[in-house]
Amino acid sequence: MKKFSKSHGDIASIKQSYADDNVELLADVKRINLHYSNQPLRRECKTCQAPVRSDAVDIVNLGVGYVICENCGHLNGVFDDTEDFCNYLYADEDGTNYSSLDPAFLEDYDARVQNIYLPKIDFLFSSLVEEGGGLCSGDISILDFGCGAGHFVYAATNRGFKAQGIDVSRTLIDYASTAYREKYGVDLQNPFLQVHNEAELLEMMISSEATVVSFIGVLEHLRYPLRFFEAFKSSRSKYLYFSVPLFSLSCIVENVFPNIFPRQLGNGHTHLYSHSSLQYILGKYSLREVASWHFGSDAMDLRRSMIVSMAQNGCSERMLRIFQEDLFSSEILDQMQNVLDRHYAASEVHMLIAKYN
Repeated sequence: MKKFSKSHGDIASIKQSYADDNVELLADVKRINLHYSNQPLRRECKTCQAPVRSDAVDIVNLGVGYVICENCGHLNGVFDDTEDFCNYLYADEDGTNYSSLDPAFLEDYDARVQNIYLPKIDFLFSSLVEEGGGLCSGDISILDFGCGAGHFVYAATNRGFKAQGIDVSRTLIDYASTAYREKYGVDLQNPFLQVHNEAELLEMMISSEATVVSFIGVLEHLRYPLRFFEAFKSSRSKYLYFSVPLFSLSCIVENVFPNIFPRQLGNGHTHLYSHSSLQYILGKYSLREVASWHFGSDAMDLRRSMIVSMAQNGCSERMLRIFQEDLFSSEILDQMQNVLDRHYAASEVHMLIAKYN
């Protein structure tokens, strides 16, 4: 099962902060990139362990070089995401270094659940139904790793799934717990749990008996993502559902517009998957693709970058309005993105995978 595209209108207002807070968000990325660039050089590809040549950089964004792996097509930052860097970004100061990258992350909670996370749950359920087995939502349990502020667990509960979320950030776990209690009261057990490091996450993965283990925008932040594919193979869970940002047109847009907040090559992303590196992983661990949903925000990133740059260059409100309403309207944006999605050039993929029987 393959699905393509979604309307950007569902998230346009939520993502407006990327333009409104461009200066602050860009400064945060530069601060994080500075810390990252002080780490040792990466020696091996995050996906296939082939040597990474730091002297053969393919693209540089905000002071960080990235190299396309010649073996599997993965895009690797030339510096290692060390334990020090990961602690700095996700654990130190209760995880506020990372959560500060998206000021809307803890705002408009219900809108994010409705417009971003319920569609993810619905795609998961429709994929499982098409896979067969006669499952209903109440039969399915989900263990969500890197649950953040709990949006995915919240959406899963809304649809009748049994869901639990785990994260290393105390700030985000506390927020998730508060949002959950406000919605469902104190009668239901709090489904959120904080762990202290990636090793504890891995232990829970290995022992998982949930129907589905999920990593929504998480694998790209792990130091050792391959270990989690290995753990899934060893676990009793039937399915792994994940979304990852991809090496896509957005990366080039960000390279062309260095004064605009980079959503793709930034935001804590020290490497990016490609379709070929994902297929490498499936082959390496003998996993099969059940379903995939290909959509991105590349056209939205291009439009945002142009709007903010036009404003910085002194364009009038009238010119900005003409650009947004006529030259690069919402309809044009969705059609442009659909072309990218269907040519597998988009910035994101959701994938449901399973073990071979």
